[in-house]
Amino acid sequence: MTERKGKEIDIFVLEQNPAPSNDPAPSNDPATSNDPATAILREKPAKHKLIVDDATQDDNSIMALSTEIMEKLQFFRGDTVLIKGKKRRYTVLIAIADDTCEDSKVKINKG
Repeated sequence: MTERKGKEIDIFVLEQNPAPSNDPAPSNDPATSNDPATAILREKPAKHKLIVDDATQDDNSIMALSTEIMEKLQFFRGDTVLIKGKKRRYTVLIAIADDTCEDSKVKINKG
């Protein structure tokens, strides 16, 4: 088993309402149904989960992402991003591109 250093965070992307689907009828499969009684039992997909790495700059309001992740999430330099940490605390940071950052990590000042 490999040991990972750093904290995991979820990045929330504010999206527009999805287009209406043309599915004929909902299935009776509990994994895909929208039954509120079984909602807490289902695995929630974590699309944008990144590992926090220590940043090189001393600014506490900056997060550095790789350019590939910024394009995938449709972030621009200077966008404000809402992140949720391991203890479910929210923080607003400014996104910047960093070519030295790995695709699975984000650089945030921990101090």
